[in-house]
Amino acid sequence: MALAGLLIGLVVLLPGYIFGWMGAGDVKFFAVLGFLLGAKALLPIWIVGSLLGGIHALAIVGSRHWVRNYGYPLASLQTSINESRLWQQVLAARQGRVGLPYAAYMAMGALLVVFVPDLTHW
Repeated sequence: MALAGLLIGLVVLLPGYIFGWMGAGDVKFFAVLGFLLGAKALLPIWIVGSLLGGIHALAIVGSRHWVRNYGYPLASLQTSINESRLWQQVLAARQGRVGLPYAAYMAMGALLVVFVPDLTHW
């Protein structure tokens, strides 16, 4: 059962990596979740991760639009954040990668599956 979960997790998200939509770490993490929690847990994990990632993406797009059109008073705050040493360390750690922390959102879905077992009883 564990091997089936691993293979399903790997095969399901592998196209996302091949097309450049997600990182290899996200795919490997999903495969490991399939190995540890079983194939049955992957669908609710994927749904929760996708919903959280979608909310994050909408928040980013919305905030950029709002700041561009209405956020003149916040421009100095944004500039100070972008120039802060902490933010520069974050950017350096990401090494130019862009994207959302999808594995973190899948981890939240995995925690829900573990602590709310009814999510996997379909």
